[in-house]
Amino acid sequence: MSETVSGTQGSQGPSGTPDVDVAGILAGLAERRPDPADAPAVSGWMLGALGVLHAPVYRSRELRGRLADRGVTEAMAAYLTQRSAPLGPAGPQLVAATFYGFSPTAIATHLPAVWDLVPPDEVVALTLDAMRELLARLIGDHVATVAELAALLAPVADAHAIVGRPLAAAWASVPRTGEPLLDLWLATSVIRESRGDGHIALLVAEDIGPIESHLVTAGDDPERRAMFQALRGWTAAEVDAAAARLRERGLLDENGRRTDAARELRGRIERRTDELSAAPWAQAGPEAVTRIADLALELLPPVLTSGTLPAAGPRAAPTAPLSLRGRTRVRTRVRTVRRSAPAARGRRGRSAPACSGGRGRSHRSPRRPRAGRPARHDRDDARRRERGRPSWSPQSRGSPVRPARRGRRRAPRPASGWRAVRRGRSPRCVQRARCR
Repeated sequence: MSETVSGTQGSQGPSGTPDVDVAGILAGLAERRPDPADAPAVSGWMLGALGVLHAPVYRSRELRGRLADRGVTEAMAAYLTQRSAPLGPAGPQLVAATFYGFSPTAIATHLPAVWDLVPPDEVVALTLDAMRELLARLIGDHVATVAELAALLAPVADAHAIVGRPLAAAWASVPRTGEPLLDLWLATSVIRESRGDGHIALLVAEDIGPIESHLVTAGDDPERRAMFQALRGWTAAEVDAAAARLRERGLLDENGRRTDAARELRGRIERRTDELSAAPWAQAGPEAVTRIADLALELLPPVLTSGTLPAAGPRAAPTAPLSLRGRTRVRTRVRTVRRSAPAARGRRGRSAPACSGGRGRSHRSPRRPRAGRPARHDRDDARRRERGRPSWSPQSRGSPVRPARRGRRRAPRPASGWRAVRRGRSPRCVQRARCR
């Protein structure tokens, strides 16, 4: 059951920067901001605020580059390596048990083989080195804010329970560096993993397996299922079996939607998770909680607009619907490639010069209906049909002979026609625009 981070990774704008509604996100956090004396509510709210400061590690090009230099190039291998490194040279069983949401089979393809490329202690050092560079780029200008927030979060992180919480204990064993940027990130790591370990214990108590935890949170629909299988490594058969078990328990309906019982179960588990991680915030006191919240909100805007937040990461699923996430980004990339391809290719046989009928696109592809086709092409074809003359078709591409007009025959022009084909222009373009 994925915990949520109140930050969305939107589509890329024209300038290449993420199109993120920072004002909307901050307004939502401010609206949901709890009473500082309500420790369980504070615990849940801090997951969203502090999670934004922690999550950039999972898409850090600084860390990915350092791991790639040591032979760890795949995204899942990099994620598993970075997060499990404080556990030591862990195998697939230990990592699957502590991460909970990943397929053991998918983990076994990377671990423990990756430790032969880079040992765990070196991965921890690489992670800290990468986060020093990344956080300096994102929030390095907020020196006083970072130093104060790191000092306030240190006792809160130390107060989080590590008994029965293996990932939290592993990250708590990483020594502090004395650098406010790194100590701040390490504190968020301990707080996040301690809450997550308690969350997993509650899932086990409710007999909710790794796959079921995601289905109970989001339901079972094709788009979510495809993303879930790609990110976590589960097969379609395994997801089908988990969905069937939830239907038998009355937690999913026949269409894969969550039932009221599933929503009630998820709410109960989330509330209990907040209660299990509430003690450190109660110990900190309302005044410290208020100050931590103010400082965290001050640091969020540069991180939200940096493009480093995962689109859908483990225990950090953005609140935007999956049906809206990713789709705009993919379409934007395809559209950009299509527009830039003719300009990027050379001349002979690669692309047609711009002409009045082609809008700068190549005419080498077979003619087919597509959005954006000039209306005058359709108009010209309609006029030919009215006069009993066939339209140009893909089968007539190589013919240099143009159809006769009003009984008058014209001599064929094989040179210009074949020359046009060699240069990437179809006979239809030669007839209409006569582009040279």
